[in-house]
Amino acid sequence: MNHKRVYWLYREEGLAVRRKRRHNRVAGTTRVPLRLPTRANQVWTMGFAQYTLASEWKFRTLNLMDITAGPEGRL
Repeated sequence: MNHKRVYWLYREEGLAVRRKRRHNRVAGTTRVPLRLPTRANQVWTMGFAQYTLASEWKFRTLNLMDITAGPEGRL
């Protein structure tokens, strides 16, 4: 049931429609930037990849990568 119909039904019955409130950020707080990693194995990324072979077989892999290491594998 969509929000317009709910509103209409609530109004027909004389009820008050509850509305969602937006949460405001606390005043005076600022975002703190993340610290850069200083050595390997501090930050990792992971994701799934799906491949299809020529024989139409599909398979998925879980890829894990140390993102602190550069292309040469060191900082």
